[in-house]
Amino acid sequence: MRYPAYPAYREVPDGPIGKVPAHWQIKRLRFVTRGIEQGWSPQCDNEPAEPGQWGVMKVGCVNSHRFDANENKALPPELEPLPEYELHPGDVLVSRANTRELVGSAAVVPARVRSKLLLCDKLFRIRPEPELDPEFLTYFLRTPAARFQYERDATGASGSMQNIGQDTIKDLPVPIPSLREQVAIASLLSWKTAQVDALICKKRELAQRLLEERNSLITLAVSGGYGKGAGTRKPGELLVESAPRGWTSRRLRYLTKTVTSGPRGWAQYFADEGSLFLRITNLHRDNIVISSTDLQRVDPPEGAEGERTQTCAGDLLISITADLGSVGVVPQGMELAYVSQHLALVRVEEAVIDPRWAAYTVLSELGKHQLRIAAYGGTKVQLSLGDIKDITISLPPQRHMQTVILAQLESQLEKVEAMLAAASNAVRKLQEYRTALITAAVTGQIDVREVAVPVPA
Repeated sequence: MRYPAYPAYREVPDGPIGKVPAHWQIKRLRFVTRGIEQGWSPQCDNEPAEPGQWGVMKVGCVNSHRFDANENKALPPELEPLPEYELHPGDVLVSRANTRELVGSAAVVPARVRSKLLLCDKLFRIRPEPELDPEFLTYFLRTPAARFQYERDATGASGSMQNIGQDTIKDLPVPIPSLREQVAIASLLSWKTAQVDALICKKRELAQRLLEERNSLITLAVSGGYGKGAGTRKPGELLVESAPRGWTSRRLRYLTKTVTSGPRGWAQYFADEGSLFLRITNLHRDNIVISSTDLQRVDPPEGAEGERTQTCAGDLLISITADLGSVGVVPQGMELAYVSQHLALVRVEEAVIDPRWAAYTVLSELGKHQLRIAAYGGTKVQLSLGDIKDITISLPPQRHMQTVILAQLESQLEKVEAMLAAASNAVRKLQEYRTALITAAVTGQIDVREVAVPVPA
């Protein structure tokens, strides 16, 4: 649907807004609010409050741009609540501390919010003056114009946690049309973004089904499930109870030349140029391709211990700390790389087993199950090299059958990956459309005053 422009515009000096309809005002947020405050974060268990109990909101309650009342932690009974921090309909909440992508996420507290929910100290609460509609303000806070100021002013040494101060919020220049226009704009955006969000949800559900299908295909292939009624099985259900007749099961230790890991302390050799240094970030939990992005280089001295772990084409790499079970097969042209201490380097007997077969076994549901059982370490789950050696692999009777099955599997996976890419691209375009529509509406680039918005049932 195409929307008309307003009859006349005026330029907005400074800042990213550009221009607004001639009759709109621009005011800094501090002049159209009754106050901005942050809340209270007492020590709480990570369990949501029961109905009738007091709960303290988590910062994630605004991450989806809609208020999620379930994102709270129960206030311990021995602590007295602070009623001045109780949330009320129309409060606009903004995350003041979060990752760079999520800091500044905003949502409005809905009309039918449950009682006894408290503002936490990682959220700002904005209470707009009567001339500013809370829904309209929340949509503006989602625009690139607002994010420009968040990202410019955010502080924090860590890339995973950024902070914005009250002055950043208070100094935001906000377009102010008439209250009637604000309500019309917010109503249209609620209607249209709900449609877009429903489409995004469907695309994500499709992507999830495709992921399940990919896992099923891999598990079928490496466990002898092809030709055993595969067409009647649903993605995600238990595929194979036992290998077919003629197949054998062997532990990885009997199919390898080497199972080792990289040395400690190689961060001191990091350099802009030199040999490749492969890390967990270069492996995946859904395919066996080693990522060529975010590659680290090292320049070790001659005779450094890590030379024993230089890779050869066909080596299998398996993560043994974070992201357990992420794998990769070293391709031609990436050999003579070094590996992190967090990776197991497995060099198989290629006359007996294709390294891709071993890699797909690790990715399969059967492989993941083995790794889950073997993992240990409390909060820091990890695997030993002995655990890697003990992975059981099913093998067809002849070596060439692995090649045949892998060719069939990778042909099917290529089709699934294409559909996954299409679903991901559709989600990205829908998100871009949603952002563009919100920005255009709340900055007056389109005139939606005459658009008939259906009344919710």
